[in-house]
Amino acid sequence: MLHRNTWFMLALLAFLIILAIPLQAATRTWGGATGAWNTPAKWVGGVIPTADDDVVLTGTLPSSLGAAAYANSITIKTAAVATTITDATYALTIGAGGITAEVGAGKVTFAFATTLTIDQVWNINSTNGLQFNKVISGNKTITHNGSGQIIANIANTFGTSTIQLNAGTLSSNVANATTGATINVSGGTVKPTTANALYGTTVILNGGDTSNGTLDISAGNSHGSSALTGATIIFDNAGTQLGTIQGFTTYNNIAIAGDIQVHDNGLITGGQTNGSDIFNSLTFTGANKTLVFNWSNTNVADYIKFNSVNLSANSGTINNLSSVAFVSLAAITGNNANTLTYTGAGAGYLRLTNDNSTTWSGSGGLIINSGSVVLSAANSLGTTSGTTVNDGVLSTTAASAINNATVTINGGANSHGTLDTKEQSGKRRSKRRHYSGFE
Repeated sequence: MLHRNTWFMLALLAFLIILAIPLQAATRTWGGATGAWNTPAKWVGGVIPTADDDVVLTGTLPSSLGAAAYANSITIKTAAVATTITDATYALTIGAGGITAEVGAGKVTFAFATTLTIDQVWNINSTNGLQFNKVISGNKTITHNGSGQIIANIANTFGTSTIQLNAGTLSSNVANATTGATINVSGGTVKPTTANALYGTTVILNGGDTSNGTLDISAGNSHGSSALTGATIIFDNAGTQLGTIQGFTTYNNIAIAGDIQVHDNGLITGGQTNGSDIFNSLTFTGANKTLVFNWSNTNVADYIKFNSVNLSANSGTINNLSSVAFVSLAAITGNNANTLTYTGAGAGYLRLTNDNSTTWSGSGGLIINSGSVVLSAANSLGTTSGTTVNDGVLSTTAASAINNATVTINGGANSHGTLDTKEQSGKRRSKRRHYSGFE
């Protein structure tokens, strides 16, 4: 027979073993009545979720947190009714399970701080969206695979997080909404809706074989491409589809948008009228890549402009498919054999508007394979020696537009290049010269 003390010790040991066994995560479902998250009676089973639990929000959602709140994952199953959960004091901490919003769920606004403890996957499938009115801290990677909408509605919503957008829409609704963040767009759409929405944001537009990353500025309407002011936009495709900037519409007259890096082929498309869109810079960071412009407008005054173009590291190509709109380039930098190639399929053209005598030199230059290029400033070609017109037309509208540069006019079996010059001195004298390569 065991001594009483022995039984006590065995019981104590068993109790300690039970304490040492971690509790299994549970699914905690909101009871569907208004109230604070930290109220046990509001949860089915009467237990407030812990950091290991998967939370299901259904029915009428909590009105506030009421205390620090935790969950491994959040699944939103509400009806199509907009709901805001507000708390100015406490935060919700979310673990590896991330956030899911089911198709048809109403718009839910998190008006409280959110903390992410680890990289995670989100599946927001509701087109009504999940909106953040307070900052998300943790600076983790958020991979979004849902077909719905994430809405950034406060400055610095994501901190310095990386957003991997594989599907759905990320809307930036306020100035500086995503400042500090990197948005890698592989299959979804980034949609800024106001001026400076993407300020300080790096947006990487990827194209796969079946989908492409898209930056759509049409929702901004009167703000237009000013929504891109201060942003860095990188074309970096992984497949046959092109990363795309689209949505240039009416009234996009803005001062400076952002910086564009062409690491791989990219597309800028739209159809604005009575407007111009001016980007800060264009840099070819990938070797021999092409940036395509395809404007559907019919206004000959419409154009897209880059205040600077950098050819120092790589050659690049501009392909203008527009019917009438032109592409305007100001300061061009390069001092080596790298070239800028231009091809044009419509009546749209390329215009060089800057004196590049001190910035553009070397054996490179401008290569024209089709379409028209207009030199509208003295020394537009700098002191380059490699400018070549294989087909199409190079024309000048300013005195000394070519000056110290060297231009070669070529002709082939089915094509020929043309140089059309008009040198002006004062207001009364002008002379035009026309040179063509032989067919």
